[in-house]
Amino acid sequence: MVRSRVSINIDSWKKVSKANKDQIFKEIQHDYAVEDNMKKPLLKKLGKMHRDWRNRLRSGFINKTRQVGKDCGEAFEKYKDQLTKEEWDSFVAKTMTPEFVALSEKNKQAALQNIYPHHMGRSGYVLSIPKWKEQGLLDQFLTGSEVDSTNSSTTTSGDIPRHVTWFCARSGLTADGHIVFPGNTESMREKKEKLDKLQEDVAAGTWKPSGRHDILTEVVGKPDYPGRARGVGGGVGYTHVFDRESRSTHRDKVGNLSDVDLKQLQERLMKDMQHYFVPRSEVPIGDSMPASEAAHVDTMNSVAPHFKKTFIDDASCRLAVESHTYPDDKSLDFVAMAVAYNTPVRSLIHNVPMCENTIKVNICMTYREFEDCPLLYPNEAADMNVVADDVGSYVQWPSHLVFLRERNHRLSQKRRMELRKKYPLS
Repeated sequence: MVRSRVSINIDSWKKVSKANKDQIFKEIQHDYAVEDNMKKPLLKKLGKMHRDWRNRLRSGFINKTRQVGKDCGEAFEKYKDQLTKEEWDSFVAKTMTPEFVALSEKNKQAALQNIYPHHMGRSGYVLSIPKWKEQGLLDQFLTGSEVDSTNSSTTTSGDIPRHVTWFCARSGLTADGHIVFPGNTESMREKKEKLDKLQEDVAAGTWKPSGRHDILTEVVGKPDYPGRARGVGGGVGYTHVFDRESRSTHRDKVGNLSDVDLKQLQERLMKDMQHYFVPRSEVPIGDSMPASEAAHVDTMNSVAPHFKKTFIDDASCRLAVESHTYPDDKSLDFVAMAVAYNTPVRSLIHNVPMCENTIKVNICMTYREFEDCPLLYPNEAADMNVVADDVGSYVQWPSHLVFLRERNHRLSQKRRMELRKKYPLS
């Protein structure tokens, strides 16, 4: 349906008109039982099919016929019932432009950055799992307890740990049953050794996966890209792999502290920072600080930023605390990204009056290593005690520890809506 409704000369699915997409979805609903709430994921899948269709025509027909010295028009004969001659000629001409060739080369170089490519072809994880099970490849990466949980004829990708499927997609078995890693062999063998060690540590209880920081994240050495999860296939994100509790691991950590310990920790932090507090009129909000800088800033060996007495609402900023990582050099640790607001003195936040020398901010995201940093002004009634508890909510923050990311920077209406949708107010 996509081939007949959307021209191959449309470069991006985003350029397809809304009316055309709506018509395609209506035709699908006419032939199949599809609920309205499936429209967005279905159209997203159709967009990928359209992109794959264009790539297959270009790489499988145009490029191949050029290499053997044939006319590209001969390849048109195979799909002439789905394409017009004018569409095909225009598509071929577009692939010969210098701009397209440069973009193609850029994408090729970007693809080479993937040092751990899978070898599943077009099958995907769902269709590959039965094949791996029959070959015995799954058993090569499963521990004893994991074998028991996946010992079923109806095993799905959701039943198998994602570190197992990730390794299976990048390996194979020789005739005598030995594991091989096509391509980046040496690096993958190192990852396999690390996997074996982690599985032993988990079994012995000396290492425990925590939410998103599971075995695969530890093996690869870096977290997943935002919105996606490794080892589970396209279109599957965090919400399908990790439940809400596992994605809020900071709550478990804070929950292990007694009320007395938590209160003492907050009091100690406040005491350590008393020397920072100065009148609002003398030290208003900080000036620009490039977002590319590290979360840790040395304030002893750097020039103090200029300060402004006023700033616009919706100002993008970063929130800091006195460094406990480097306590001797009087440094600051940036713990969160936020939006700052101009508010009158003694305004209320969650029915609590604001203190002197503070600014009202809305926390958008936290730096991972500081998720458990205690709030300088905790809200016990709202059960907000650490920075990560307040993502998407309003808090007060010492004015001299709020740094604008850019001078007079205002978030666009689109960006504000994206942040509010991603981090809804509690």
